Amino acid sequence: MKTIYTDQGFNSLTIKHLRDDLSSLVAKYNINDGADLGIQLDLGSATYGKGEATIKLSVTIDGILTKEQEAVALFTDFKYGSKIKHRGKPYTIIGYKTRSPKKPVIIRDSEGGEYKCTDSFLTNVEVL
Repeated sequence: MKTIYTDQGFNSLTIKHLRDDLSSLVAKYNINDGADLGIQLDLGSATYGKGEATIKLSVTIDGILTKEQEAVALFTDFKYGSKIKHRGKPYTIIGYKTRSPKKPVIIRDSEGGEYKCTDSFLTNVEVL
């Protein structure tokens, strides 16, 4: 691991280098040990100051729904993983953010792109 700090503290470039290093470690873990243990590691957002940096690490258990995934069934007429079609393009409902009043619905397209949508978006979709 290379030196990622300066005498003046952390900055956006040093945090980017640190995240890159941590991402490669997380990817190796997910391929080797994580798959064996039935868990998945994901790096989240980072905050930093002069002398301290915090990077969120989420650990999920395979086969158990997260709070965001369970909320799909609670707040919509769909279930987590429901396949829908909008304007001829297929999507999968992957989450519902209860604390996001404007665009709480999270969908994923077939290419892996994730999008936030309004609740009313779900009234204009075709169920597959």
